Amino acid sequence: MGDPEQLQAIEAGAPFRGIVGQIGMAELTQVRRQAHPWARQATQALAAGNTGAALASYQERGAIVATQSKAEPRTALLAAWGKEAEAAPAESRLILAYTREDVRELNNAAREIRQSRRELGRSVVVQTTRGARELAANDRILFLRNEKSLGVRNGSLGTVEAIEQGILHVRLDGQEEARVIVDPRDYHDLDHGYATTIHKAQGSTVDRTYVLASRYFDRYTSYVAL
Repeated sequence: MGDPEQLQAIEAGAPFRGIVGQIGMAELTQVRRQAHPWARQATQALAAGNTGAALASYQERGAIVATQSKAEPRTALLAAWGKEAEAAPAESRLILAYTREDVRELNNAAREIRQSRRELGRSVVVQTTRGARELAANDRILFLRNEKSLGVRNGSLGTVEAIEQGILHVRLDGQEEARVIVDPRDYHDLDHGYATTIHKAQGSTVDRTYVLASRYFDRYTSYVAL
Protein backbone atom coordinates (compact mmCIF):
# COMPACT_ATOMS: atom_id res chain seq x y z
CA MET A 1 0.00 0.00 0.00
CA GLY A 2 1.43 3.38 -0.89
CA ASP A 3 1.22 6.60 -2.85
CA PRO A 4 3.98 7.29 -5.40
CA GLU A 5 3.06 11.00 -5.50
CA GLN A 6 3.90 11.60 -1.82
CA LEU A 7 7.37 12.09 -0.32
CA GLN A 8 10.01 10.31 -2.34
CA ALA A 9 12.52 7.69 -1.22
CA ILE A 10 15.70 9.28 0.17
CA GLU A 11 17.99 6.35 -0.56
CA ALA A 12 17.78 3.50 -3.08
CA GLY A 13 15.11 3.67 -5.73
CA ALA A 14 11.33 3.83 -5.51
CA PRO A 15 10.23 0.17 -5.16
CA PHE A 16 6.52 0.98 -5.00
CA ARG A 17 6.59 2.34 -8.56
CA GLY A 18 8.38 -0.81 -9.71
CA ILE A 19 5.83 -3.09 -8.05
CA VAL A 20 2.93 -1.19 -9.61
CA GLY A 21 4.62 -1.34 -13.01
CA GLN A 22 5.09 -5.11 -12.75
CA ILE A 23 1.82 -6.32 -11.24
CA GLY A 24 -0.63 -3.42 -11.47
CA MET A 25 -2.73 -1.96 -8.68
CA ALA A 26 -6.16 -1.29 -7.24
CA GLU A 27 -6.67 2.42 -6.67
CA LEU A 28 -8.69 4.32 -4.04
CA THR A 29 -10.00 7.61 -5.42
CA GLN A 30 -12.37 8.82 -2.69
CA VAL A 31 -10.85 11.59 -0.55
CA ARG A 32 -11.89 11.56 3.11
CA ARG A 33 -9.29 13.78 4.78
CA GLN A 34 -10.59 17.07 3.35
CA ALA A 35 -14.04 18.27 4.41
CA HIS A 36 -14.78 20.71 1.57
CA PRO A 37 -15.50 19.52 -2.00
CA TRP A 38 -13.07 22.03 -3.56
CA ALA A 39 -10.27 20.81 -1.27
CA ARG A 40 -11.00 17.20 -2.21
CA GLN A 41 -10.77 18.12 -5.88
CA ALA A 42 -7.48 19.91 -5.22
CA THR A 43 -6.11 16.81 -3.49
CA GLN A 44 -7.08 14.67 -6.48
CA ALA A 45 -5.28 17.17 -8.73
CA LEU A 46 -2.17 16.91 -6.53
CA ALA A 47 -2.33 13.12 -6.66
CA ALA A 48 -2.43 13.30 -10.45
CA GLY A 49 0.62 15.59 -10.52
CA ASN A 50 -1.46 18.62 -11.58
CA THR A 51 0.02 20.87 -8.90
CA GLY A 52 -0.72 24.14 -10.69
CA ALA A 53 -4.48 23.53 -10.76
CA ALA A 54 -4.47 22.54 -7.09
CA LEU A 55 -2.55 25.65 -6.02
CA ALA A 56 -4.92 27.81 -8.07
CA SER A 57 -7.87 26.43 -6.08
CA TYR A 58 -6.18 27.43 -2.81
CA GLN A 59 -5.18 30.83 -4.15
CA GLU A 60 -8.73 31.63 -5.35
CA ARG A 61 -9.90 31.22 -1.74
CA GLY A 62 -7.20 33.40 -0.22
CA ALA A 63 -5.43 30.39 1.27
CA ILE A 64 -2.02 31.27 -0.23
CA VAL A 65 -0.30 34.42 1.02
CA ALA A 66 2.81 35.74 -0.75
CA THR A 67 5.17 38.19 0.97
CA GLN A 68 8.30 40.14 0.08
CA SER A 69 10.60 39.06 2.91
CA LYS A 70 11.43 35.85 4.76
CA ALA A 71 10.20 37.14 8.14
CA GLU A 72 6.75 38.27 6.96
CA PRO A 73 5.19 34.86 6.22
CA ARG A 74 6.20 33.51 9.64
CA THR A 75 4.58 36.50 11.35
CA ALA A 76 1.40 36.22 9.25
CA LEU A 77 1.19 32.47 9.82
CA LEU A 78 1.53 32.79 13.61
CA ALA A 79 -1.06 35.58 13.69
CA ALA A 80 -3.57 33.38 11.84
CA TRP A 81 -2.73 30.38 14.03
CA GLY A 82 -3.14 32.39 17.23
CA LYS A 83 -6.41 34.03 16.17
CA GLU A 84 -8.03 30.77 15.08
CA ALA A 85 -6.72 28.82 18.08
CA GLU A 86 -8.41 31.34 20.37
CA ALA A 87 -11.66 31.35 18.36
CA ALA A 88 -11.94 27.53 18.07
CA PRO A 89 -9.80 25.92 20.81
CA ALA A 90 -11.42 22.49 20.34
CA GLU A 91 -10.12 22.16 16.77
CA SER A 92 -6.86 20.34 16.16
CA ARG A 93 -4.23 22.33 14.29
CA LEU A 94 -0.66 21.90 13.13
CA ILE A 95 1.99 24.19 11.66
CA LEU A 96 4.13 22.63 8.92
CA ALA A 97 7.56 23.67 7.65
CA TYR A 98 10.37 22.01 5.73
CA THR A 99 13.43 22.60 7.91
CA ARG A 100 14.02 21.72 11.56
CA GLU A 101 15.24 25.28 12.19
CA ASP A 102 11.93 26.74 10.99
CA VAL A 103 10.03 24.17 13.06
CA ARG A 104 12.00 25.03 16.21
CA GLU A 105 11.38 28.76 15.78
CA LEU A 106 7.67 28.24 15.06
CA ASN A 107 7.26 25.93 18.05
CA ASN A 108 8.88 28.50 20.35
CA ALA A 109 6.76 31.34 18.98
CA ALA A 110 3.49 29.40 19.17
CA ARG A 111 4.26 28.37 22.74
CA GLU A 112 4.99 31.98 23.68
CA ILE A 113 1.55 32.95 22.37
CA ARG A 114 -0.06 30.33 24.60
CA GLN A 115 2.00 31.41 27.60
CA SER A 116 0.99 35.04 27.09
CA ARG A 117 -2.66 33.93 27.24
CA ARG A 118 -2.01 31.94 30.44
CA GLU A 119 -3.11 28.72 28.73
CA LEU A 120 -0.22 26.64 30.08
CA GLY A 121 0.25 25.28 33.59
CA ARG A 122 3.39 24.95 35.67
CA SER A 123 6.30 23.69 33.62
CA VAL A 124 9.22 21.31 34.03
CA VAL A 125 12.40 21.09 31.98
CA VAL A 126 12.82 17.75 30.21
CA GLN A 127 15.99 16.48 28.55
CA THR A 128 15.17 15.15 25.09
CA THR A 129 17.12 13.91 22.09
CA ARG A 130 16.73 17.43 20.67
CA GLY A 131 17.96 19.14 23.83
CA ALA A 132 16.22 20.61 26.88
CA ARG A 133 12.51 21.31 26.43
CA GLU A 134 10.17 23.12 28.81
CA LEU A 135 6.87 21.26 29.05
CA ALA A 136 3.71 22.22 30.91
CA ALA A 137 0.15 21.06 31.37
CA ASN A 138 -1.85 21.82 28.19
CA ASP A 139 1.31 21.80 26.06
CA ARG A 140 1.23 20.06 22.71
CA ILE A 141 3.90 17.39 22.25
CA LEU A 142 5.25 15.31 19.38
CA PHE A 143 6.56 11.76 19.72
CA LEU A 144 9.63 11.07 17.60
CA ARG A 145 10.05 7.29 17.94
CA ASN A 146 7.82 4.24 17.68
CA GLU A 147 7.16 2.67 21.08
CA LYS A 148 4.68 -0.21 21.27
CA SER A 149 4.50 -0.16 25.07
CA LEU A 150 3.10 3.39 24.89
CA GLY A 151 1.06 2.88 21.76
CA VAL A 152 2.80 5.77 19.99
CA ARG A 153 4.61 6.03 16.68
CA ASN A 154 7.07 8.40 15.12
CA GLY A 155 4.93 11.49 14.43
CA SER A 156 2.16 10.88 17.01
CA LEU A 157 0.74 14.05 18.57
CA GLY A 158 -0.79 14.58 21.98
CA THR A 159 -1.71 17.05 24.71
CA VAL A 160 -0.11 17.04 28.16
CA GLU A 161 -3.00 16.82 30.63
CA ALA A 162 -0.89 16.84 33.79
CA ILE A 163 2.68 16.53 35.06
CA GLU A 164 3.20 14.69 38.34
CA GLN A 165 6.70 14.35 39.77
CA GLY A 166 8.16 14.76 36.30
CA ILE A 167 5.88 12.12 34.75
CA LEU A 168 3.81 13.25 31.76
CA HIS A 169 0.14 12.29 31.46
CA VAL A 170 -0.69 12.64 27.77
CA ARG A 171 -3.94 12.40 25.79
CA LEU A 172 -3.19 11.21 22.26
CA ASP A 173 -4.81 12.87 19.25
CA GLY A 174 -7.58 11.08 17.41
CA GLN A 175 -8.40 8.73 20.25
CA GLU A 176 -10.58 10.32 22.92
CA GLU A 177 -9.90 7.68 25.53
CA ALA A 178 -6.26 6.99 24.62
CA ARG A 179 -4.06 8.27 27.43
CA VAL A 180 -0.46 7.34 28.07
CA ILE A 181 1.96 7.93 30.93
CA VAL A 182 5.42 8.96 29.77
CA ASP A 183 8.54 9.02 31.92
CA PRO A 184 10.97 11.33 30.06
CA ARG A 185 13.87 9.52 31.74
CA ASP A 186 12.94 6.40 29.75
CA TYR A 187 11.47 7.95 26.58
CA HIS A 188 13.56 10.91 25.43
CA ASP A 189 12.24 11.29 21.88
CA LEU A 190 9.91 14.23 22.46
CA ASP A 191 9.46 17.75 21.17
CA HIS A 192 6.86 20.48 21.25
CA GLY A 193 3.97 19.64 18.94
CA TYR A 194 2.74 22.98 17.64
CA ALA A 195 4.89 22.73 14.51
CA THR A 196 6.63 19.86 12.77
CA THR A 197 8.36 19.02 9.53
CA ILE A 198 6.28 17.86 6.60
CA HIS A 199 8.12 14.53 6.68
CA LYS A 200 7.08 13.93 10.30
CA ALA A 201 3.50 14.98 9.59
CA GLN A 202 2.92 12.64 6.65
CA GLY A 203 -0.20 10.63 7.44
CA SER A 204 -1.47 12.95 10.20
CA THR A 205 -5.00 14.35 10.03
CA VAL A 206 -5.95 17.63 11.74
CA ASP A 207 -8.75 20.17 11.37
CA ARG A 208 -6.45 22.98 10.22
CA THR A 209 -2.90 23.23 8.90
CA TYR A 210 -0.69 26.28 8.49
CA VAL A 211 2.11 25.74 5.97
CA LEU A 212 5.30 27.81 5.82
CA ALA A 213 6.31 27.32 2.20
CA SER A 214 9.96 27.78 1.20
CA ARG A 215 12.38 27.25 -1.67
CA TYR A 216 12.78 23.60 -0.63
CA PHE A 217 9.23 22.70 -1.70
CA ASP A 218 8.52 20.53 -4.71
CA ARG A 219 5.26 18.99 -5.94
CA TYR A 220 5.63 15.99 -3.62
CA THR A 221 6.20 18.13 -0.53
CA SER A 222 3.28 20.40 -1.50
CA TYR A 223 1.00 17.38 -1.95
CA VAL A 224 1.70 16.05 1.54
CA ALA A 225 1.49 19.47 3.21
CA LEU A 226 -1.76 20.49 1.54
